[in-house]
Amino acid sequence: MTEKLALPKQFESYRTIFEQSNKPLLSISLHVEENILKTDCKVFGQPYFPKNMPYPTNEQGERLKLLAQLNFEQMPVFEHFPTSGLLQFYVDPYDDVSGMDFDDGTNQANFRVIYHETIEKDMLTDEELPTFNEEDLMMPGNTEAKMYFKEATKPVSFVDYRAKEFALPSFDFDEAWEEYMEMYYAQPMHQVGGYSYFTQEDPRNYASNGYEAYEIMLLQIDSDMEIDLMWGDMGIGNFFITAEDLDARNFSRVLYNWDCG
Repeated sequence: MTEKLALPKQFESYRTIFEQSNKPLLSISLHVEENILKTDCKVFGQPYFPKNMPYPTNEQGERLKLLAQLNFEQMPVFEHFPTSGLLQFYVDPYDDVSGMDFDDGTNQANFRVIYHETIEKDMLTDEELPTFNEEDLMMPGNTEAKMYFKEATKPVSFVDYRAKEFALPSFDFDEAWEEYMEMYYAQPMHQVGGYSYFTQEDPRNYASNGYEAYEIMLLQIDSDMEIDLMWGDMGIGNFFITAEDLDARNFSRVLYNWDCG
């Protein structure tokens, strides 16, 4: 039997709408541990990187730094996503906007999303991987933490661009909306799939930028004070992809966005 969706009492007459909006996701918790491997699902730390390919750099030729990586063999199976291999998210550690392009969020000149279809044994060692002076960097964080996943579903986030598809209650119900968002979108919100959260607005709201097809959230990494992770002023970072590109394992057009209060 499916558990009944919890809702503020003011939203009870809208129950069917909220229930229809439910989407699956993988909720992520981050844990600082000893002996996290280069091939683990994690944020920050030393990445897995094979010796047979060039390491990613920014437009100036400076090496990018690992934000996060997903090892699909360590995760629950999730629709459209690979079941093997490793997906990495690199950002520009020298840039105050972490490599994001405000004019074209899919421009990977200063960030990179890399899919390793197989994990090679012949990988770069700690000595061969780039080193960084952390005092010179503008990363949202630096503390390596391992990811743990939990399968879940959530109803729509009112800041996600798909909220307009549903006849949701008006914002005259401000207290009820505040209660609802506390129920389902309380920080930190690290996740794969599901609806997204933004401190400002969803960049996919505007037809003019061509982002409407980016329905799938590859990864969302929120600010998390437990590990000193912060995007600007308590912001949140997102990576999106189209279903067509994900099915084709084409990660060259990923949409990257982060914002803060």
